[in-house]
Amino acid sequence: MRGRLSLKQARQEGRVPIDPLPPLNAETTEESRSMKEDTETTAGGQFRSQPLEPLSYSIKGTMAVTGLGRSLIFAMLADGRLKRVKIGKRTLIPRASIEALISGQSA
Repeated sequence: MRGRLSLKQARQEGRVPIDPLPPLNAETTEESRSMKEDTETTAGGQFRSQPLEPLSYSIKGTMAVTGLGRSLIFAMLADGRLKRVKIGKRTLIPRASIEALISGQSA
């Protein structure tokens, strides 16, 4: 019984395609960048790109952007200081609710 083949051995035996993924080039990088950014026209008629900000965050995302712990976030959701949106099983917290909490306004 043979052991597992390394990727190099599998390629040599023809079991794995040589290039399973297309190489990353400037064109594909630009395409992916344009999908993540929005453009804005300046006064001179030129385009300036701005990164898109998410409309809502998951619990982990909220933890990352606020620096708050999971338990505190759930406590704030329970007492109404943060608003939540349920989509299926997923709990999302609107960016506006996070911004209102951080700025000291009520959600």
